[in-house]
Amino acid sequence: MSEYFENDHFNRIEDAELIERFLTKRVQEKKFGNVVGTYVLNLDSAWGTGKTYFLDGLEKYLSSTDGGSHLVVNIDAWKDDYSDDPLPYITSSIHSSIIKKLGTGAKIPSKKLAESLGKIVVAGAKGGAGQLAKKAFGEHAVVQILEEGMKALLDPSGEAIISSVNAQQDAVKKFQDALKEISAKVEKNKNTNGPIFVLVDELDRCRPDYAIKFLERIKHFFAVEGFVFIIATDTEQLKSAVKGAYGAEFDGERYLQRFSIGPIAFPSRI
Repeated sequence: MSEYFENDHFNRIEDAELIERFLTKRVQEKKFGNVVGTYVLNLDSAWGTGKTYFLDGLEKYLSSTDGGSHLVVNIDAWKDDYSDDPLPYITSSIHSSIIKKLGTGAKIPSKKLAESLGKIVVAGAKGGAGQLAKKAFGEHAVVQILEEGMKALLDPSGEAIISSVNAQQDAVKKFQDALKEISAKVEKNKNTNGPIFVLVDELDRCRPDYAIKFLERIKHFFAVEGFVFIIATDTEQLKSAVKGAYGAEFDGERYLQRFSIGPIAFPSRI
């Protein structure tokens, strides 16, 4: 039995080793091939079959020297299921994990990340944008990184001043530039190696509209070099979530294929 998987009788460490080798190589191939984008891998298994147990052990392994000393972010999607937009939660989880691992001395571009994130959320809101943004930011544990973004976005009356499409596109670019800087900091740190692994659990338990937004945020905003997302789901339940949001006749499986980045099909099975 492995020290990373307590009371494991199925030798899951071999699966963890395979995943680390496979995804690290794929990231390297994209880097050398000058291909922009991240990787999304779905670990497909039914409810109650040990997905959370495996992700917990995988996190321990990936962050160890045996597993490559990667920086690992663990996200329980269901904890944020009540909010309107998962983007602040995803970003805050990544930022707080990096600060915890590298320390404030690493000079992470927190202000740049916060301001661009705030502009994205506010520009995408319709009606009462200022109040929606305050609610989205205020409901998360890591609010500090968002405060500067809010100050830059809201006028004294609390209404958003960002309205043009060009402004939102610029915010997305700055957001992704900040993520690239973070990835570079992780790779240069003597105690960590790239890529950054983001492990997502319980997505199939979330509200259908929230689960879909979560996937769409990953695809559109985190498609940058140096990040890998591993999502553990019951894919049949996720297909049902798609149908619940778009209608019973909607092709849930085909929709999920949109989130395939590179040669790894989403959803795929390990």
